[in-house]
Amino acid sequence: MKFPSNRTYSKQYPSLRAEVRDCVMGRSNPYFRTEKRDCFGRSSLAMTYYLLFCVTSISNKGFLFIILFMQALSSPAQRYIHDYPSYDFIDYEKNQLQYFGTAEPMQGFYQKLDRLVYRGEGQINILHVGGSHIQAGIWSGTIRETLHSLHPGIAAGRGLVFPYRAAKTNTPYDYSVDYGGGWEGCRNVEKNKDCDLGVMGISVTTKRNDAWLKIELKENPIIDYSFTEAIVYHSTDAQSYCFDFPNDPQASIQTFADKGYSKITFTRALDTLHLQVKQTDSLQHYFTCYGFKLENNRSGIYYNAVGVNGADVPAYLRSPNFARDLQASPPDLVIFSIGINDALYPGFSAQAYKENYRELIRRIKTVSPHVAIIFTTNNDSYFKRRYVNPNGEKVKQAMAELSLQYNAAVWDMYSIMGGRGSIDTWVSARLAKTDKLHFSAEGYRVIGGLLASALVQDYEKHILTRARR
Repeated sequence: MKFPSNRTYSKQYPSLRAEVRDCVMGRSNPYFRTEKRDCFGRSSLAMTYYLLFCVTSISNKGFLFIILFMQALSSPAQRYIHDYPSYDFIDYEKNQLQYFGTAEPMQGFYQKLDRLVYRGEGQINILHVGGSHIQAGIWSGTIRETLHSLHPGIAAGRGLVFPYRAAKTNTPYDYSVDYGGGWEGCRNVEKNKDCDLGVMGISVTTKRNDAWLKIELKENPIIDYSFTEAIVYHSTDAQSYCFDFPNDPQASIQTFADKGYSKITFTRALDTLHLQVKQTDSLQHYFTCYGFKLENNRSGIYYNAVGVNGADVPAYLRSPNFARDLQASPPDLVIFSIGINDALYPGFSAQAYKENYRELIRRIKTVSPHVAIIFTTNNDSYFKRRYVNPNGEKVKQAMAELSLQYNAAVWDMYSIMGGRGSIDTWVSARLAKTDKLHFSAEGYRVIGGLLASALVQDYEKHILTRARR
């Protein structure tokens, strides 16, 4: 493998050498969290790249020393890159990505990540799909912030957001929603409604020509998520109202009616999207919003989270425009965390579960044929708070079979948290709620940190493998 020279690397990423130096000398760096992590744990990926690039100026003997040193960094004491407490009931040795087929699709994803980190080139789209675990935003948000904190210049933007409050449901923790006018929500779990939903599995509709929506990103002390561009997924027929943006009246709006979205270019960086519905023709009588993607022109990673409370795999199959919406930002990696609602009852069919997943994957592959996939197994849970749910093992086996078929990775949350009956321990530790189904806020942060750690460790294996060539 050929690495850039030290001179090239210093020119492209001057802050990384300073980060390593300041860490060792006990100084703080505003890009990385510094309160509770040691030097290598705080920026293991940054340290790995720093050491690898140093290889260009040392002997083969020195190169062997660095490889061994990086392997030492991956020891159990140093491998976890996110800041969370250690619990003796978590099986940290199982916190890794498993492959029941080949790892070829993930290696393709890692090669795109290489180009981003080595050269600062390209944008990567990660799509994380689930139910209430994901709508809450803490699990996915922890992974997003962790990945964006690993290396300078790796954060592209916030990605997909939705005005959940206008649909009378909970909003992720990292932004707030306000609205005016009468809005009616529709979700993919509502079988009696026909809403032509898209990738986010939820919509809001108004019949008032003075309605408005506002999404404000909360300040992040680590990462700048301000945006200069946006995608608005919305109704585009002749009966649909138009819209503008009161906080940037000169914003450019380019509508792709056949694709169901408009591309917005703002005149300045914003932290608030304020959409105002307006009527420009007497034929117009409604407006439906299916979500937004907040973007900018920076290279980096978009970590897009899609979650609807109560959603199972068939719920996303009831979103006819799921694949169409992905065309605006085809995913490079999809993380599937759908299953807890599929397996919630005794009549769970593993065969039907797999068939539903196959159809959903087929639709995604029409847009992104070489997409990499990670399945996350269910957490341990109870039926109606009274009986241990035995279906966690069945979901685990089904995902192993899907992994073999699609050469996908599996992150086995079920086993990592302790297997059957372990939810009781998590409840006692206040990491799960007393419904024995959902996690607490801290519990979601823990599993987010664990999955981020497993993903980064797998990527570091890719780096080391290439370095040995």
